[in-house]
Amino acid sequence: NFSAWMLLVAFVPFIGGLVLFVLTLLPSREAGRRFDGPLPGSA
Repeated sequence: NFSAWMLLVAFVPFIGGLVLFVLTLLPSREAGRRFDGPLPGSA
């Protein structure tokens, strides 16, 4: 749920890689799962 402007950070050699690595460690948000269907086998 980050803006596409955050992708521009990747063009800064060291800082960009570090920021993108930190973003991969963040937990997902509930709003990001709004298009997922129910899990198989759940009620």
